[in-house]
Amino acid sequence: MKAPKFERKEAVFLDDKQVREVLELLDNEPIKWKLAMYLLIFGGMRRGELMGLEWSDIDFENHVIHIRQTSQYVKGMGIITKSPKNDSSERTIKLFDMVFKLLEQYRSYWLKLRDELTGYWQPFIEIILADGSKKTERNDRLFIKDGTTPMNLDSLTEWVSKFVKKNNLPHFSQHSLRHTHATILIANGVNIPTVSRRLGHSSISTTIKVYAHAIQSADEIASKVIDDKVNPQEKMK
Repeated sequence: MKAPKFERKEAVFLDDKQVREVLELLDNEPIKWKLAMYLLIFGGMRRGELMGLEWSDIDFENHVIHIRQTSQYVKGMGIITKSPKNDSSERTIKLFDMVFKLLEQYRSYWLKLRDELTGYWQPFIEIILADGSKKTERNDRLFIKDGTTPMNLDSLTEWVSKFVKKNNLPHFSQHSLRHTHATILIANGVNIPTVSRRLGHSSISTTIKVYAHAIQSADEIASKVIDDKVNPQEKMK
């Protein structure tokens, strides 16, 4: 008896115009959520990777972000901190000037918040590791709850859902922005190995399977380009 085959659902993603609209709408949102969305769109990272970021992971001089750990909710344990999904997920992502200017603004906001919460802010926090053990580390997370603990991942999911409904946008989730990142790169000619490394996929075959739609579109564009350049019939017109 053969096991049933499960069809892979088409990844939900935004087109260029929709992304520009989202970016414009984010100008009216709190800087914390604006930055989170920018990092998802321009960095293509997973939700847990975003929530696992610490200031020590941000290289302001070279404009890169290091993905070294991830946050994850585990029933009965709460928010845990663990290694990235696979060896390839531990990576460095290059981002452009505008994102780092926003990071600098958020850093100023973050430090101001810390100063305002004097007496309540915890300079060191206890985190739970994947094996259930605990350790104390410096409170350095970009995204935190009440100045004391790593933020719950669902807080981001809920905010994105409210943002979409409030602005009457086509349905998308925070994970859709990762798909959007990859789709735009592929559609604009970035090679698959580079996209795969940027996403932190375990293999190029994973990228090919997930983004078959974008690869097909890029192939059609490539076909038109070569036809326009060398088709003798076109030159005769």
